[in-house]
Amino acid sequence: DNFPIYPVLVEDDPRWGGSTSETLSAIKDNLESSHWFVGILAEEFREWVEKEFKFAVSKYFKPRDIIMYVKTNRATSQAWQKLLDWLKKNNIKYLPYSSSKDLKSKLKIVLLLKIQEIHAKLKIKMY
Repeated sequence: DNFPIYPVLVEDDPRWGGSTSETLSAIKDNLESSHWFVGILAEEFREWVEKEFKFAVSKYFKPRDIIMYVKTNRATSQAWQKLLDWLKKNNIKYLPYSSSKDLKSKLKIVLLLKIQEIHAKLKIKMY
């Protein structure tokens, strides 16, 4: 539909096997084929998500190509403290959100702007 967005959740996707090496390979392959990275952190810590964030930040994307949101509550701060500290040390900024509705409204604008930027870069008509 002329909108090149393909969110991936490799650790739960049977197309990539499920072994540690297969999941790691799938994450790297997907990061390599992406133009930008959207990271969203909420209360539940997941090791694969932390690894993906670190790969994205350190190896695959410039800061301007990383969009990050972190839920503003104590559970999220506690669950992700090590990663949040690491992101700060690497000068990666993230934006707060308070609920799914809040996140949706914030992401909608940013994603549309990124999509327009990619379409222009690739000379793909948007509408």
